[in-house]
Amino acid sequence: MRICLIGGGNTRENENKNINKYIVNLTNKEKPNIMYFALASKDSKDNIDAFINAFKDLANIRVFKDDFKESCSWADIIYFGGGNTSLIIDFINKNNLKDELVNVIRDKIYVGISAGAICLFDKYLSDQNVFNLGNGNFNFLLKDGLGIIKGYCCPHYNESGKEIFFDLIEKDNIGLAIDNNVCVAFDENGFSVVKDKKVNDAYFIYQNVLYSFSDEKNYALINNNFGKLIALK
Repeated sequence: MRICLIGGGNTRENENKNINKYIVNLTNKEKPNIMYFALASKDSKDNIDAFINAFKDLANIRVFKDDFKESCSWADIIYFGGGNTSLIIDFINKNNLKDELVNVIRDKIYVGISAGAICLFDKYLSDQNVFNLGNGNFNFLLKDGLGIIKGYCCPHYNESGKEIFFDLIEKDNIGLAIDNNVCVAFDENGFSVVKDKKVNDAYFIYQNVLYSFSDEKNYALINNNFGKLIALK
């Protein structure tokens, strides 16, 4: 198992080059197989073309069409793209694939960017139908995820208005907030943070405090408590 959660980034501009190479290198294969799920973008051609362009020199790529189990068995890496998170959740629930997805996550490398990252958690910050309420306030809402990973998650945390996420989560809970161009990768043995923009960051939420992964003084606390987040349900 290796889970890689990316806060966001413009795939068309191939902004996450370092992250992409890191993910591919996790397989220890010269050119691994990636199954790309474009569910959240409704199989947008532009989205798919951008993904293929970003990975064409790094991996063999297929785009998911049908037969979830067979598609995943072919792949070394399962990659869920961004868009509308509820479309991923609805697809998994409608087809009773949650248990199968958990098994895939245990056996493969799972990568999710934006919607593909936050869908796994108990709850996530939704930016669907967002509008500016004025005075710097936005109508972001918490929504139920698949509940495969414990706690809360927020993507694009460096974008305007996302700071409300920390105010919305319940006290004494746990979770992640991830900036664009940042990947939090983890397995049973620990975690790594990979960046394509050094100024961006990721944050571990624990006991009502936001801990920066970049601050070395937070390492021990995050390392000692990260297992509470990643135990698959």
